[in-house]
Amino acid sequence: MSDTFFQRFDEWVAAFDDVEFVEGETDEHHTESVVTLLTKLVFVQTLADYGVIEADWLQKTWTEHERGHGHDSRHAMLDSFFTDVSEHVTAYCDVDLFTRDVYPTVEQSEPDAETVAGNVAAVVGVAADDSQDEKTGVADVDFAQLDEDVFGRIYETYLADGRTGRGIYYTPGYVSRSLVTDTVGVELETVAARFEHAVETGRWDAAAAAATEFTEFTVLDPACGTGSFLVAAFDAIRDEYDRLFECLDAARHPRRQSEGEETGENPSEGEIERIETLLRTLGYTEDERGELRLREREFAATLVLRHVHAVDLDSKALEIAKLNVWLAAVGRDPEFDCGVETRRHSETTESGETSVGGCDWPEFEMNFGCGDSLVGLPDERVQDVLHAQYDAEMRAISHARVAALDDPRERESLRRAVDVLRQIRPELDAVFEASVEDSQATVALLDETTPFHWPLQFWHVYRDSGGFDCIVGNPPWVTHGSEHVTRFLTERYEYQSGQPDLYRYFLERSFTATNGCVGMVTPNTWLSIPGARNLRRVLLRSARLTTIAFVPDSAFTDVGQNSIAVVVDKQGPPTVVESSDDDFDRGGITVGELTTDGEFQPVRTVPPSSIEPPAYHVNPYVGAEEYAITAKMTANATTLADIADLTVGYQLYHRSIHTPAEIENEVFHSDENEHDAHVPDTRAASLGRFHLDSSPTQYVDTSAEFFRIPPKRFLDGEKVLLREVPSKRETGLIGARSTTTRLFPKSVISVVLTDDDYDYQHLLGVLNSRVAYLQSLVTGEKMGQHLFPRVSLTQLRGLAIEGTTELTPLVERLEVLSARRFHFRRAWERRVEAQTTADRTLASILGVDHSADDTEERSEAWVVDCSIDPDGDSDVLEREYSAFEFVGDTERPSGVLYGIDDGVETALLSVGFRTREQLQLVSLSVAALLDSRVNVDHLRHVLEKTVVCGTGEASVEPVVRLIREVQREVSDVVGSDADSDTPPTDIVRIEAALSDAQMELDAAVFDLYGLTPAEARAVLDVLDVREMVAEETISRLSRLQTAARDE
Repeated sequence: MSDTFFQRFDEWVAAFDDVEFVEGETDEHHTESVVTLLTKLVFVQTLADYGVIEADWLQKTWTEHERGHGHDSRHAMLDSFFTDVSEHVTAYCDVDLFTRDVYPTVEQSEPDAETVAGNVAAVVGVAADDSQDEKTGVADVDFAQLDEDVFGRIYETYLADGRTGRGIYYTPGYVSRSLVTDTVGVELETVAARFEHAVETGRWDAAAAAATEFTEFTVLDPACGTGSFLVAAFDAIRDEYDRLFECLDAARHPRRQSEGEETGENPSEGEIERIETLLRTLGYTEDERGELRLREREFAATLVLRHVHAVDLDSKALEIAKLNVWLAAVGRDPEFDCGVETRRHSETTESGETSVGGCDWPEFEMNFGCGDSLVGLPDERVQDVLHAQYDAEMRAISHARVAALDDPRERESLRRAVDVLRQIRPELDAVFEASVEDSQATVALLDETTPFHWPLQFWHVYRDSGGFDCIVGNPPWVTHGSEHVTRFLTERYEYQSGQPDLYRYFLERSFTATNGCVGMVTPNTWLSIPGARNLRRVLLRSARLTTIAFVPDSAFTDVGQNSIAVVVDKQGPPTVVESSDDDFDRGGITVGELTTDGEFQPVRTVPPSSIEPPAYHVNPYVGAEEYAITAKMTANATTLADIADLTVGYQLYHRSIHTPAEIENEVFHSDENEHDAHVPDTRAASLGRFHLDSSPTQYVDTSAEFFRIPPKRFLDGEKVLLREVPSKRETGLIGARSTTTRLFPKSVISVVLTDDDYDYQHLLGVLNSRVAYLQSLVTGEKMGQHLFPRVSLTQLRGLAIEGTTELTPLVERLEVLSARRFHFRRAWERRVEAQTTADRTLASILGVDHSADDTEERSEAWVVDCSIDPDGDSDVLEREYSAFEFVGDTERPSGVLYGIDDGVETALLSVGFRTREQLQLVSLSVAALLDSRVNVDHLRHVLEKTVVCGTGEASVEPVVRLIREVQREVSDVVGSDADSDTPPTDIVRIEAALSDAQMELDAAVFDLYGLTPAEARAVLDVLDVREMVAEETISRLSRLQTAARDE
């Protein structure tokens, strides 16, 4: 629903392209004006959906104005309508982005007025003839049920000034809620549990202490944007309050059993008095009759003042964050703002601040600060200045906050406190400027950002506890673009090196500003890169890294980085200790995956013992069991470095030796072999598992001056070539043998044996096995990451190598089969490129065949049976999977398409074909799709995006002819390689034989390394190997080991 709404919003914005605004409006101003106008309407409908105003207020108001103005001009009607809308908006919200009057800036021409009227009618959901019955426009969306920060996404999509360029991305609600649950939720749950136990056991002083601790809990988002984490925090805190209220209600009114007997004794008068005192502490107040009750409106305001804090450099985003928190409160109780009608013509407050939620909501500037969280005076310096020079003022601010907490309707004292803060801030800025002048940075820093002094803004937090209980957020993921800010950050922050992205500074700043825990969404790079070594050291030695959650790629589609959500807790034992003699249990780091419904699914536990100084690398891709298995395999083992030399390939072009034109035009590369100095250029894409595409697509001039080129022994003769980065579908190490002189770029690694006892084919078998993949994961976390996995020379050199020649026969067969598959696919691709007949999608083919209803139609159908209607509405078509696999059976002929998640296959589609040629063509077409970069999430994607060439004609003859031409070409190429077991002219049987041989190889390698079936199963599980493949591999290993014992 959310995606549908935003697509519609895009269309509404585009519909205003031809509407002229007042002279001087730029394209940016035009977009802002249109979006502001539309957002007013969305906001009013949101109020209606939350139950704050009449459900169809917007539609009724439009109809009344349209009818009431009769033959008046469209401009008069629209002006009257938007005046009414604006009054309604400002009655509930003073956010400038929504309250600015836009319609008066529209050009005063009837054509423009007619266009605006038609567009607004569509948005409001009222047809021009008032004849439609179905809801459309904003009326068609239930904003109260929409799991989306609507106004934040609108702002960040259309109005924010370069937020994406500054590494700021909208955080989906499921991400923020999950991280808040693991931080705020965990912290408060601990206190709430103590409170409940104290109440249930009648320990009233302990209950009072827990209640006070609960009400003093503070949470901050230091780069809050439009408030996704603040809303999640508000909801989590409010839920925990309900838990405490339910506990006290149960203590005050014991539940009765069905027969009327009480489950416990009624509380005494003294106990009732203690319960009422606790209720007052938590937020209950007395009504006119002196009875305790919870006023939801005032309580929500109290809750925000007590607990929720935010900072952002973007003042407009901060306003929307306040609005979103207010909407979260409204969602709890739509009636809570019932007194707002008295504020029909609200005005900006005397202090100049905007507010949200009507007259009963207090000023939140003490909790929501605008500025740069990373730039400002050190906390200790701020506190010293405030104590020495502004002690009376800070006491007055504290008193104002206490008064507001007692009565949130008391706005005036808070306004005066805000004015005091504003008076002090320039003085601290002056102190900051003087401190900057004393350093290498210059005062130009103040022109590039807005300093933020944490203890001034959050005096009540620093005065009482010295820091926040919890800090959460999704800070920017880029380096700062300002020279002077960058210099300041480099000098100020102690645990950074290199050129850190801003999120690393936020991690450090947040860690020093909390007494409890930090939960942040970040890239995964800081877990391993050298520049974050000191940051890791201080975090891991001073706190416990409790959780790492892999965030789905879909959460941040344009980021291009592997994102994680981490929780660091400063309470309790740290992850890394000085000595192994420490007697407390440190546990481990829980690693899991975050699903799109916000559920955290644990996958493994990373043992603290795997994190060693001085690098303090954290590898989230392997756990304790995998480390133990790897330790067993590598104990006293021969490493690859002991028997071989390794190097990366060449780097030809470099600005130090070549001109920009030479680099841009790649002048030393050629499509033709022009002279003796030209040698084939072997790109990484030419490398498949067990096969090297030896047909050159480019040549390199070896007489050119290279920036770096490997020694000759790595280029000539036999060698193993490995891809630095695996392909999309093939995980793990990917290597092939080469026996001729080849030049290869730095994305390819060459391995040359230095020990004659070892055989290249045996070595290739080990490197292409699951065992080597596991070792590469354990020794380098980059191999396991979803985006941009890669292997390094250091990882490869440390691989344990067992055996010398045992795998050679198996690898010979794998090389033959891989070559056959390559030649078959290459011949097919050439035919596809040369085809002149029309193509059809697999969905189209199966859809036509599924609907065939007579003998003649079925005689021309492709399939004899199909398990699903591709044009139907089955849930199977839309269910998402992480991967897909098509498995064919030549004998029938038929095929099954599996969806794969966590290694478990689910059969989604079964198809029986009329001919083997049709099966082979579909198998090739599906494989081409899955090997491409096209996004494929569910079965409908597979069916609609698989293009089957040469299927435009109804007859199957062209398809049969195409495949047979391919088969003849392959037979000519492979010649005597053919054998009776696997004909080189059947791609389905070749694929099956390859899968079979790979399982045989993995079983043999497991046996070489002495792994038990249980240990091998653990390896296959962590590598997410398909369930059927894993079971068959383990079965073969068991047979091998049984046979060895019987000999």
